[in-house]
Amino acid sequence: MKHIFTAIFIILFLNSFSQTDITSKNHAIKEVMVSGSRSPQLLKETPEIMHVITSQEIEQLNVSSTGEILEFLSGVNIESGTGSGYPKRSIVSLDGFPANYTLVLVDGIRLLTEHIHTGQNVDIIPPENIERIEVIKGAASAQYGSDAMGGVVNIITKKAGNKREASVSASVGSYETYASTLSFRTPIKDKVKFSTFANYEESDGVPLNAPSHRIGHMGYGKLSTMNNANWAINNKSSLNANIFFSHNRMDFSGNDVYGKMFMSSADYTNQLGKNLKAVARLKYSHWDSEQSSEDNNEFNPEVYFTYNKIKSNIITAGTDFKHIKFTRTSVSEHTQDAVGAFIQDEIKLDRLSFLFALRFDKVEDINPVLTPKFAVMFRAKENLRLRASLGRGFHAPTLQELYEEGYGHSGTAYRFGNPDLEPEYSLTSTFSIEYEPVKNLQLLADGYYSKITDMITPVYSGIWEENPDTTTIYKWVRTNIHEAKIYGFEASLRYKLKNMLTFEGGYTYTHNENSSTGGQLPYYPGASFFSKIVYTKQHSSKLSSTYFMALRATRNRSAWNWKPDSDAELDNSDGYITDLEDYELLSAGIKFTYNQKINLYLNVGNILGQDIQQLDDVFTELDGEPTFKVGCLINL
Repeated sequence: MKHIFTAIFIILFLNSFSQTDITSKNHAIKEVMVSGSRSPQLLKETPEIMHVITSQEIEQLNVSSTGEILEFLSGVNIESGTGSGYPKRSIVSLDGFPANYTLVLVDGIRLLTEHIHTGQNVDIIPPENIERIEVIKGAASAQYGSDAMGGVVNIITKKAGNKREASVSASVGSYETYASTLSFRTPIKDKVKFSTFANYEESDGVPLNAPSHRIGHMGYGKLSTMNNANWAINNKSSLNANIFFSHNRMDFSGNDVYGKMFMSSADYTNQLGKNLKAVARLKYSHWDSEQSSEDNNEFNPEVYFTYNKIKSNIITAGTDFKHIKFTRTSVSEHTQDAVGAFIQDEIKLDRLSFLFALRFDKVEDINPVLTPKFAVMFRAKENLRLRASLGRGFHAPTLQELYEEGYGHSGTAYRFGNPDLEPEYSLTSTFSIEYEPVKNLQLLADGYYSKITDMITPVYSGIWEENPDTTTIYKWVRTNIHEAKIYGFEASLRYKLKNMLTFEGGYTYTHNENSSTGGQLPYYPGASFFSKIVYTKQHSSKLSSTYFMALRATRNRSAWNWKPDSDAELDNSDGYITDLEDYELLSAGIKFTYNQKINLYLNVGNILGQDIQQLDDVFTELDGEPTFKVGCLINL
């Protein structure tokens, strides 16, 4: 049946190009507003090196997960595969950094999910409720503190506007996958806006070739809701609140186990004067999981002020506090407190834009840390922009890195924490060229180099003498390695033809290396290529259709494996590195829209039927075969 769906789709897709005439409206990327620096501005005017994925691009693909959205950005690598975690999982690696150095925010709230030591699982956020995704490249610790050494992924959810909107959707797909959504966004009188979104999904899960203990045990279910309320108290002040909740079930060794995510925030904004604005924000995130006995809590209040009396100059300054409580299998309950203060100055001139940022952080017993950042954009011509940045990043050791006491995956290599760890530091330089040689053709090239000092990497430290059982276990203790380096480049293009055809393509190459040992870092992304073509046909005043085909290919990936081969050399970290096979992932889809209200779509994934190897926490191999998803979205 899956192969029949594949054949039908390819015939329809090829036939669509014989059609002509198109009047659909495409989103102008140059007019996208971004908020990564706390001061909303046009993407074309920010000196930050930033990529943005809009809601229109997301809706065109009808993807099943947020990770699939990010697959089509240069400089971004998505990995998965976990031995005891949620089956539907995608973590984000930016510019060659392992994924745990990427800070993931949802409406500015830090995302907490399972196995956070390897990266945050963005698939916990339903793609149907995403307005846009901002990806900030390079060290962002000057704006966000610890955990943003590799960059930031800021997911912005859909909010109520000035008109009432409502929609329902349902879909069915391979492996007995069923999903449905309900959304409602409305203004209430003149000053209050409210939005709510609910999503339910269940599946038997993808078939695996490895690891053996998860074969046949990849089933899951998820019920999530995302809510926002905004109250314009008067013409000077407003109150905004978010509540996100997700209840997750997964099959592990034949038993159902559960996990919960809760994120909330409350923002109060007050215009103190003509040129001075104050924002007070209270954020709380929580994740708990039965399987790993994980309980992760983060309480994060902040206050900041924005001053813009001087023309073309915006100054933002503030302070924040963070309280973390964490426990997990092999990690007893501990807490960690941190305080930070920051100042940022954004200057816009005729052809130049600057950003200066400086942040101070004090994390418990660690010495105070200063992280500066400088970014500049030069508009050489109307169609040519040059961007560059230089920033310092830092990562404070987490409670798991400090206090974990012997954790493994049924192998002989166990991880250990180290209470004597120092922070990691990075110095990252980036350069970007954005060029539009002709109308509707955009070319982008980025280069980056990062030097990391005191990098935390597990080091072989002999036999675990205190092991409570008789099994021989070998200790790998987290240690500050002297130095590491990451460098690479990426290039991409985007072309639109008469508002009916869009083509995108990109290539990324990244190299990382532990300068002290000559070995690689825990994750090596290698090289990747993507291409995507989207075609829209207006059949009549009420009926239109959209077609897409996308390809992603990877080369030379590898990662550390904590369940190594039996003949792995114990004192040589290269023996714990697993080379991941290259793959080409081809997918495609068709959507028909009637009267801008009824949408019917068919997606086909992994058309080439390739096995896909991934290594997030444990080596995982998907048993490759074409997949399908059929769905309907109705705007009420």
